[in-house]
Amino acid sequence: MILLLNGPPRTGKSSIIRGLRVRAPGWIALGVDHLQPTLPPELHPGLGLRPPPGDIAERPEVEAALPRLWRAALRSIAAHADEGFSVVADLSLHTRYPGGFDPWAILRREWRDRPHRLVAVSAAPEEVVRRRESTGFPSELDTVLRWQRACDAVPGVEFRLDTTGLSSAQLADRLISELFPPGG
Repeated sequence: MILLLNGPPRTGKSSIIRGLRVRAPGWIALGVDHLQPTLPPELHPGLGLRPPPGDIAERPEVEAALPRLWRAALRSIAAHADEGFSVVADLSLHTRYPGGFDPWAILRREWRDRPHRLVAVSAAPEEVVRRRESTGFPSELDTVLRWQRACDAVPGVEFRLDTTGLSSAQLADRLISELFPPGG
């Protein structure tokens, strides 16, 4: 089983994962938070490349590497699932790249025969700005809104989870009750 938590940075995906791993032990966590530290500096922010404000790539050298980075990440997640592990992935998938790159096409191809569930994660934009600033990443509201719109425009979402004001335990409980109901 693959559980994909998709949303902009600082919307609470990592908090959900922490809570899930306490409430339902055994999940392997893979995704942006786990892959980012492995990238060389010239590929940062890698999979976390934000949607640009217009039609011009802000980091064309990183955008050029995205198809290979996404393929490698999604194949790694799939490989763990193929070995029988339950995998929860924190990603910020979107298709707002000036070059027209579509990571969803890679996901559909790589995960076509694998069970997976998609959860859209969000938080109040002002809360996301506050969270980003508290971790040393100043952010403007329009950047946060652009991220959220880009991540919201994805197909196949089963459940939307707003993390505003909820603890990791509350988030995990809500996720588990929605996606894995008793007897379901």
